[in-house]
This record gives sequence, structure tokens and C-alpha cells, in this order.
Amino acid sequence: KRLLLPILVSLNSPHRTKLAHLSRSMNDPTNDPSRPLLTEQYRKRHTNRFSTKNWWKGTPPVILVFTLLGYSFYVFNFVGCHPLDYFRSSPHRSCFVGLGGVISFNVFFILTVVSFSFCVFLEPGYSTPPSSPQGPTSVYCRICHIYKPERAHHCTKCERCVQRMDHHCPWVNNCIGWRNLKAFILFCTDTTILCGIGSCFLIYAISSFRMSTFDAVQIITVIIIALLFFFILIMFLSNHYFLISKNITSIEYWKLTRFGAATPTPNDPGLVKNRWCPFCSDINSPFDTGLKNNLRQVFGQNPLLWWLPFPSMEGDGDIWIHV
Repeated sequence: KRLLLPILVSLNSPHRTKLAHLSRSMNDPTNDPSRPLLTEQYRKRHTNRFSTKNWWKGTPPVILVFTLLGYSFYVFNFVGCHPLDYFRSSPHRSCFVGLGGVISFNVFFILTVVSFSFCVFLEPGYSTPPSSPQGPTSVYCRICHIYKPERAHHCTKCERCVQRMDHHCPWVNNCIGWRNLKAFILFCTDTTILCGIGSCFLIYAISSFRMSTFDAVQIITVIIIALLFFFILIMFLSNHYFLISKNITSIEYWKLTRFGAATPTPNDPGLVKNRWCPFCSDINSPFDTGLKNNLRQVFGQNPLLWWLPFPSMEGDGDIWIHV
């Protein structure tokens, strides 16, 4: 391959750029970032998150989530829990219950939509192309032709190296990394609360008021979907809040449990159950600086602003404190 690739690259063929890219990736990595062709390719791919060819292929789940949110908003406010229905049924008892349910539902609905939008459109934090290794733990990426900082990983879907990459979420069509981890956790938390509030008030509405068969079918459909997401997200959030408390990502946790670096307890149920119940393993993260500092790295310094999905992370995403 080393002998044939330079010859093929010199030919005037439509695969010339791809062959040049492959040829340079097989050479010494220390010379790759300084080459003009690779620098230009990197600049074109990293100026805009939506410039990747695979981004539009992942938009159907995003459209589905926005559709479910919009449909649940319509059913809750205009079919099930209309405040006038509560007032007409019992003005001294149900009116305040109905108004409280509508207000709380719409507040968490707004928070859910905003946090979900941040997850979709906010960049997770991409590694910049340094020309030399940044510390002893820096690893060279032969796809992006850059030195990845610590805790960064290359995402094949986003075609980039992501800082503090946790995982690639198909529901938001984006990587969950250093910049949007807070928005992702808040999106899952707000959605869980939204599903719980919506299910409770819709069950009360369908059992208390007379309505048409079509309206009842719509309410029952939303209740089933909300309860399904409610129980799934509770298990999902229990996992992620534990990982945040230990300052460890899903990829790092998978590597620890996959290769046996985690210390199992006597009642260890195995790898599959540990994925959903990480409390069964004693995780020793080198980045664990205590619960308070770990939460501040993700949600920010001010606890009063933790419930807002705006980015408030600490540091630059490249350098991490070891303990």
C-alpha cells in the first residue's frame, strides 16, 4: 500500500483527494496537521456543525420528538385539562387544581422545548487542531488529523472529535459532550417531570369529565406514551446522575466495566444490569473531585441557575484535574 498509494495519488482521477487523505494518514502523524490539504479539510468540516453529510440523515427522530411535544401540548391544554372544565365542575375545589396543573405543565413544557433545542443546535464542543501533543495523555486522531485532548473521542456520526464525549444521541441528532451535557440532562429531567404531571392530570380529567370518544382516545394515547417515556427516563437519568456525581462519561464507564477495571461488589449482577444500575460497581474515576465540584463542572457555579439549559460549564474542555 505504501508503494502504490503515491502512484495512484499522482493520477488524475476522481478519487484523488480520498487517496491523498489515506496516503497521508498512513505516514508519520506528527507531520499531518501542518499539511495545507488536511488543514483546509479540517476547516471546512469544523466551521459549521450542519455541514456534515450525515447530519440530515438523523433529522427524523428530531422531527418526531418535536411532533410528540406539540401533540401532547395540544391534547393537554385543549382536550383534557382545560381550566374552564374544572371551574364548571366544582368552582371551590377543582378550579385551583386545574389552573395549577395547566401552569405547571406549560412551564415544564417550555423548559423541555428550550433544553431540547439546545441539545439539537448547540455544538457539543469540538477539539481544535493543535500542531503538537497537548500533554502525555493526548492521542492523535488519524481521521481528523489532530491531537485529541484528554477525554475527547472521535464520533463517526458527527465526523469530529468531541470534547468530553459522553455518547451520540440519535434523538437529538448530536453528540453529548462538554458544552451540551447540561442541556441534555435538563431535557431528560424536564421531560420526565412533564410526563408525570401530564399523566396524572389527564387521568384525572378522563375519569371526571364527559367527553367524546375521539377526545378520550387522544387522551389515552398521550397517557400511554407519557407513562412509557416516564419509566424509561427514570432508569436513564438514574444512570447519568450517578455518572455525573463520579465525574465519568458513559464511554469511560463502559471501558471500565467492559475490561474489568471497576471493582465489583459481592452482589454484582453482571455487565448488562450494571449498564442500567451502575450503583452495583465501585467506580474509581481519576477525575472525581467530589460531588459538589463534579456537579459544578456540568451545571455551573451558581446553583440557582442549574435549572436553566444555558451553557455554564467550567474550564475549556481540554484540561481536566486529576485526583
